[in-house]
Amino acid sequence: MEVYGNILLLHPRCNWAIQKHSFTFKTTLMISRRIINRLIILSFFVLIGYCLATSIAVRSAIGIFLAVVSLGAGVVFLYLLAKKQQEVETEESY
Repeated sequence: MEVYGNILLLHPRCNWAIQKHSFTFKTTLMISRRIINRLIILSFFVLIGYCLATSIAVRSAIGIFLAVVSLGAGVVFLYLLAKKQQEVETEESY
């Protein structure tokens, strides 16, 4: 569903109208996708922090080790993701 120009739309579930200016449905999905991705990453690091705190509280060496390894894997993933995104942006600029 793409909308271009000044088009008055009727919302499918309600009886009210929406007016959009050169705005696509795909753009709103991309914005929400970015928010969802950031929430997933944030929740991942929150869970790692909880696991690390719990492991320290019960003095579990294996739990501490696994939480630190998971934290390192998350940081490396974010580093590689940022690096790949930067490469894509530089390719688009040429």
